[in-house]
Amino acid sequence: MRPMTFLFWGLLIVVVDIRVDGFDLVVDAVGWLLAVIGTGRLRAVDPWFRAAFGGAVVGGIGSLAQVVTGTPGMIQTAVETVAITVVVFGVCTVVARAAAFEHPTLAGRARAIRAADVVTSAVSLVLSLLTGGATTVPVMGATVVLVLLFALATLAVLVCFLVLVWVVRRRFDVVDPAPAPA
Repeated sequence: MRPMTFLFWGLLIVVVDIRVDGFDLVVDAVGWLLAVIGTGRLRAVDPWFRAAFGGAVVGGIGSLAQVVTGTPGMIQTAVETVAITVVVFGVCTVVARAAAFEHPTLAGRARAIRAADVVTSAVSLVLSLLTGGATTVPVMGATVVLVLLFALATLAVLVCFLVLVWVVRRRFDVVDPAPAPA
């Protein structure tokens, strides 16, 4: 499988929680492991892939902590938010630079996704701090609409990022540096 395909499936698992009676069918750690494999294979291509690899490693460690404790706390949620942001920022930066001359529209999309992710992550972290990390906050009136719109915007940014990764997955096809058996 291509490195960016590993990243795609890994982050899809992280973003989409499939739960049955509170039990996570595919734990985020599996997704982060796939993201680590994908970005790890691309570390030598560009320094920003190294940053994305670091973000994936941190996300994986945070996810393992969540498996041990059972429920995500404020710190674990913040760690995952920052980890995803580092991965998105790194990958989008590489895509924007690689596509700048031949595919300026693609480069522009990567920059827009990167900026939107930074904004949504910053707002998410601020909201988490303001609410003390509570997953349910009593909200009324227009606040409900704003929270729902923000949640949809965050999801839309991550979907756009996953689409971008899927579209460019063949551009960053790296041969495994391990020698083939004789």
